[in-house]
Amino acid sequence: MTNLRTGSSSTATLHAVDEDQDNVWSLVVAHHPRPDIVGQRRILLQSCTMGRHLLDLGPGLFDDEHISREHARLDVEGPTLQIRDLDSHNGTLINGVAVASERLEHGDVIGMGRLLLLVERSLRIPDVFPPEDLPGISEPYLRVIQTLRNASERRASVLIWGETGTGKDTLADFVRAGVSPHDRHAKLFGPTLPEDHGVLRAAVDGMRDGGSVHIDRIDEANPLAQQHLITWLDHTARGDALPVRLIATSLNDPDDLVRDGRLRPDLLHRFRGWRIRLPPLRERRSDIVVLTQTFARRYAGPSALVDGGLMLRLVRHGWPGNVRELEAIVERAAVARPGDTLRPFPELSALLSTPTTPTAISTAGREPSSRPHVVHRQGLWHRNPQGKVQDLRRHRTPARVLAVLLEHRESGSTEALPVEVLLARAWADERLDPRSGANRVYVALTTLRKLGLRDLLLRTETGYMLDPDAPVTIVDDD
Repeated sequence: MTNLRTGSSSTATLHAVDEDQDNVWSLVVAHHPRPDIVGQRRILLQSCTMGRHLLDLGPGLFDDEHISREHARLDVEGPTLQIRDLDSHNGTLINGVAVASERLEHGDVIGMGRLLLLVERSLRIPDVFPPEDLPGISEPYLRVIQTLRNASERRASVLIWGETGTGKDTLADFVRAGVSPHDRHAKLFGPTLPEDHGVLRAAVDGMRDGGSVHIDRIDEANPLAQQHLITWLDHTARGDALPVRLIATSLNDPDDLVRDGRLRPDLLHRFRGWRIRLPPLRERRSDIVVLTQTFARRYAGPSALVDGGLMLRLVRHGWPGNVRELEAIVERAAVARPGDTLRPFPELSALLSTPTTPTAISTAGREPSSRPHVVHRQGLWHRNPQGKVQDLRRHRTPARVLAVLLEHRESGSTEALPVEVLLARAWADERLDPRSGANRVYVALTTLRKLGLRDLLLRTETGYMLDPDAPVTIVDDD
């Protein structure tokens, strides 16, 4: 029998859940004909029949004409969950393979008609809200958010550790802004942390009366820099109280770092009990669903949808590069096949099989060319450094957006332009609905990438801009 849990698209063992009596089974909607239902969680407390318009798991879940009236049966027997197809017309799939009966495990995906249901077994889900730019619904992730909120309210020093690409820096900012987004703060990088005590004090001058110091990759700070950091922290302390809140990130377990001699024990003690592991994406697969939706709307517009075939492959992938890798894949999907629905694309299998994280298109590392891009001021055409000319006269919408980006570049601003600003400037003479107008901008940006400006167009956390480090010549000649 085909092994349903070790397909070629999955590169890591699924997260094991302890057989605890408080654990419950739940189904997370990974794909549905109604986009508003995607990401919802339905708790499974007892055995039930799944079928068209049946309400055992809540209204609307099985409203799909491709599902039989009595399609499949879920039997809950303590820690065991079994699914049985009820001779349905279109069959029941587990991880993309048709089955008659199968024991389900945490992380399996049920396919019925156009529905994809991610099976999870977890403890009670905390009632907390993660940051908007790093959403999630999984129990492990929301417990991290709950702990970080508690630490932030107490102004405690925090060390967040976990694999590359999990979102540690985003959560460090989340902690810092938890009490007040206007708190004084300084960000230092472990690999370049000053070894000179005076330089270190100057770098965070003004923090001794309160504030936050964020040290990224503290595990890469050399011993002398760590010693000076401790000295500075002792200098700022008043009695037992430390007015400066230290927020640090690390790729490695801090206890392992101390044992290996890479982190001073007295520095680790500064974090007391607030050493928080951010689980990798493969241990919180329901977060893949909501992150994929977030990235799809970011790169393909607010009305973007995700095809069921693509979502299945994303949910089942092992994600060695975590959130950063997922974002890169979704961006590739948006560029490869522009439109409202993101679908599998020709390079997907190769990208998901690579052991390294693919680079996002908008941030791809590239060797600077000595020859410039030559771009018409009104966005009517451009010539790349290799001499290839692309006419944009028939692409009026992308040309408008390009003209705004060129004007912004000439202004010397280093801040990216949000989508709403691009919309207002490109169509200053029109009144556009914000939703449809934003979609127009996203489509234009995707088209510009496809028309040869991929290496020039950059996306930041706040918006879009032309790479300020790339050589560009702006001309008026038609």
